[in-house]
Amino acid sequence: MSQIQIHLQTKAAYRRRGLTAFVRNAANAAVAEGKPELLNDSIQHEVSIVLSDDAQLQTLNRDFRGQDKPTDVLSFEGQDPNGVYLGDIIISMARCAEQATEANHSLDDELALLTIHGMLHLLGYDHGDDAEREAMWQVQRAAQKTALARDLSERQLDPRT
Repeated sequence: MSQIQIHLQTKAAYRRRGLTAFVRNAANAAVAEGKPELLNDSIQHEVSIVLSDDAQLQTLNRDFRGQDKPTDVLSFEGQDPNGVYLGDIIISMARCAEQATEANHSLDDELALLTIHGMLHLLGYDHGDDAEREAMWQVQRAAQKTALARDLSERQLDPRT
């Protein structure tokens, strides 16, 4: 069983030992629960994950979603016709820290949740209506259990952000 190749980019302020392995684990948990056949492919799939700030997320949110405000996580599907490059996930570490405090759990728990959520979007999951939201949240909870050995079911992402 292979893993998704993660290319992690982060601002110096967010770097720490073990961060790449932690984010890779969360992303692979999302794949294992949401689209496990990718792990059995002969193809080495790739994803870029950027840990950034509110300013970059606000710019991207405005330019690509028409919402001129920061958000916690954005996903952009890859345009690779061979399906090797799955896409990009950009996470605001400021939102991550704020939401972790609000939910009364660790920054790592929130980072795992945002990574899983972004990865599920790259795998085709969405939360545009109640049925889609429930399906995505179910897989998200399972991935949290895989990545963190528990779920954060009281903390699901606001579908309006």
